[in-house]
Amino acid sequence: TYGQSSRIVDERAVRIDPDNRLVWRQNLKRLEAEALRDTILAVSGRLNMAMEGPSVVPALPAEVLATQSMPGNGWNVSAADAQVRRSVYVFIKRTLGVPLLETFDMPSSDKPEPARNTTTIASQALILLNSEFIRDQSISLAQRLIHEAGSDQVAQIEQAFRLAFGRSADDNEILMATAYLDRQRAQWRQLAETGAEPEFAAGQALMSFCQLVLNMNEFAYID
Repeated sequence: TYGQSSRIVDERAVRIDPDNRLVWRQNLKRLEAEALRDTILAVSGRLNMAMEGPSVVPALPAEVLATQSMPGNGWNVSAADAQVRRSVYVFIKRTLGVPLLETFDMPSSDKPEPARNTTTIASQALILLNSEFIRDQSISLAQRLIHEAGSDQVAQIEQAFRLAFGRSADDNEILMATAYLDRQRAQWRQLAETGAEPEFAAGQALMSFCQLVLNMNEFAYID
């Protein structure tokens, strides 16, 4: 069973055992919070693999810092290159949690946790769509695609799939991704100020596509 895929390809098995109680396939498993953050950084090309040393104090949204009696006091944010180190080095303070990690079920530091919960809630989708961290990594991934695949759109799509999913994109996925990029470029051209460079719309469209890739189930789940 450990060597099986979680993909559902046997309709008869689904009818007989829809809950997989007889273990006819592997259960779908989401990456743990820390692994998800590290994977996002690795795919974007930003992950700092430096080992040892002091903990990393991450930048937190203003609304999180506002929960302190003196907002921001004593929270000395680490340098930018240190903030993209692995999650195992992230400094944990009981009253100031990292939103991405907390939302994806990182155990509370208040008490011992014999096992992690795995929830599926709306705020998980919202943080992957709206957080500054995800936006920054989407920009970095877009820059990486341009550097590694050049300006060819199909090459960029294929490289994004290889980096994010460890596989090639099929013909249908390339068609859908191409159509998405075309729509995004058209929308950004309309929103851009008069005289804006054509590359602006293309860059914004690619960044949006990268954020879409980081939001796909296949990215967050092990199958």
